[in-house]
Amino acid sequence: MPKCAAVSQHPYAFRGGGNDVPPTRRKAEPLWRRPVAIVARILVEPAEQQDHDRLESAVESRLHDLGGPPDGLMLHVGYPHGGGFMIVEAWRTADLFRSYLDQLLLPALSESGLVAGEAEVTSAWSVARP
Repeated sequence: MPKCAAVSQHPYAFRGGGNDVPPTRRKAEPLWRRPVAIVARILVEPAEQQDHDRLESAVESRLHDLGGPPDGLMLHVGYPHGGGFMIVEAWRTADLFRSYLDQLLLPALSESGLVAGEAEVTSAWSVARP
């Protein structure tokens, strides 16, 4: 039995049986190859900053009614792009993002009279926040 539980849970921790069995190195996929999140990009076009602000207000109102930020949201950025604006978000899982998209964001877009393109979702290898 390992003396330190934290060491035994590390992906590269040694493990083994009794004293007569030499420890073996557990083969694990390197951490840099595992997706840690997903990144979703959504283009809202045509739109101006007033449209962005109206959407932001509709989303904030819905989030307030639900009791706070959605589960799994790690980062949100909105910025001007082309003839509209881009929404970029990092989420813990694609399922959590899809739930938010279907239940909150798409209805808020519709309520605001805005049209968004298909969400582009990809895996992220890292997400850093200060």
